[in-house]
Amino acid sequence: MIADLHTVPGFTFNGFSVGLKEDNQLDLAIIHAEKPCAAAAAFTRNLVVAEPVKVCKKQMEDGLIQTVVINSKNANACTGEVGMKAVYEEIKRTSVVFKVAKKDVFISSTGVIGRPFPITEVLNGITLAMDGLENTAESSHATAEAIMTTDTKPKGASLQFELNGKTIHFGGIAKGSGMIHPDMGTMLSFIISDLNIKAEVLKKALNKAVDRSFNMISIDGDTSTNDTVLVLANGDAKNDLIDSIEHPDYAKVEEQLTEICIKLGQSIVDDGEGITKMITFEVQGLPTEEECRKIIRTLSTSLLVKTAFFGKDPNWGRLFAAAGRAGVDFDPDKADLFMGDNDELCLLKSGQPKTLDENLAHQILAKRDVKVKFDFHQGEAKSIGWGSDLSYDYVKINAEYTT
Repeated sequence: MIADLHTVPGFTFNGFSVGLKEDNQLDLAIIHAEKPCAAAAAFTRNLVVAEPVKVCKKQMEDGLIQTVVINSKNANACTGEVGMKAVYEEIKRTSVVFKVAKKDVFISSTGVIGRPFPITEVLNGITLAMDGLENTAESSHATAEAIMTTDTKPKGASLQFELNGKTIHFGGIAKGSGMIHPDMGTMLSFIISDLNIKAEVLKKALNKAVDRSFNMISIDGDTSTNDTVLVLANGDAKNDLIDSIEHPDYAKVEEQLTEICIKLGQSIVDDGEGITKMITFEVQGLPTEEECRKIIRTLSTSLLVKTAFFGKDPNWGRLFAAAGRAGVDFDPDKADLFMGDNDELCLLKSGQPKTLDENLAHQILAKRDVKVKFDFHQGEAKSIGWGSDLSYDYVKINAEYTT
């Protein structure tokens, strides 16, 4: 059971069935705070942007959010003025039902693009949800389930840490299994916390966290119209207010927010459409972290790399060639390439192939989780990212799904 939201006090939530999906599946989620929260968000960089994203960028301007409404099955993207009007109707209804300011309502959608938005069902669902919110393991699980589309399972993560004797809680849920690519893909994530922090400082921490987590995952190289990561912090932990990045507690907060974002990002890749392998890419030994990231992004989106892993083929040539076209200046004659949890299989040393231990390669590639590591010996920077293989089932799933 995904029971991660209920670790955080001061919030209630649940998932509901309002008729968007068949067979009474959960399709509407609501997260509500007892008071307005410091809020920070990151959105898709796709030029084609869903109507809720357009509106909620403005909703975020004062850094306060109290109630979040998320529907699945319909993306409310490419729906024009009608879709935009629907978002404002959702905001108005939520404001009335939950007695919150309109400016403190956040709307998110995921699902099929370009279909008329079922506003009547969603508005009725918001009204019916008024007395259905709880802070329980069951309602946390239902909330995570309600935002799913092609996901095979709900996703969540939680953690807690200490700041000068105060216990801080983070709890989060996420959805996504296809159209996942660095800079975020069809991916939603909602994280709640009792941290006491200013919204503008939370935004800086989230930007750093997203760069090291959600922006470092890839399943199929596509990005979506609706990507959203939202963090709400209600201040109930009563830690010393973190009011700048110079605050002595800021670094710990950024570290822990990054950690929960990584956990949620990994859960998305692990549930990638049709995947049989989750691949961790480590790149080190370059002058800058961004150069390391560029190589990881290229590796994680290469179809030849993906299909090699699906075929359990230790094809170092595909990995090396992909790194070489990433737009990063490195000396191939200094590159080392390893595979395995402890770098036990050396495929390249100083740019030259090593004799392949086929038995060891077979053992490594028989596992679901595989690690690949490049060391270019030309700097101190390093980065990590996550990807997947590409299977027959991925093609089947997406051939049969209307996007």
